[in-house]
Amino acid sequence: MRIQSLSSLQLLLEKAHRDLEIDLATYLEQVLSTIAKTKEEGNRIDLVWSLAEANADSRDALVIGLIVNELVENAYRQAFPGNRPGTITVDMKTTGGGVSIAVSDSGTGSRSEKDGRLSKNAGFGIVSALAARIGARLSCVSDDGFNVRIDVPRDRSA
Repeated sequence: MRIQSLSSLQLLLEKAHRDLEIDLATYLEQVLSTIAKTKEEGNRIDLVWSLAEANADSRDALVIGLIVNELVENAYRQAFPGNRPGTITVDMKTTGGGVSIAVSDSGTGSRSEKDGRLSKNAGFGIVSALAARIGARLSCVSDDGFNVRIDVPRDRSA
């Protein structure tokens, strides 16, 4: 999936004539559509998204795409044990301070995340490192499912 995320970004950059800013919503929609297509046959998990219009520097967009990809893939693998049905939702909004992206699922949640800290042993080492690379802040909640929010500051996304 990471390779497909990189491929989607490359295609967008070619279409933008190597412009430094890209349409983040279009890029994330391509990433999420690719994931949904690979999971759709016989799958009991729905992937839905709502993406506000936003632009981002191509390097930041790549990192954001990798973060979203990793979180969605982790939800598919871990949130719905025993063939449990559910929904994974990706919601991107613009804020006065930049862009906020929430990736949530209706799964079982994670006992190791009840205290609100991202745990490397729960698969978030990559996500944490990528978020730090673009100055994003991560927060998570595990109650009815699991929800991770990524806040990317304005000077990192346009």
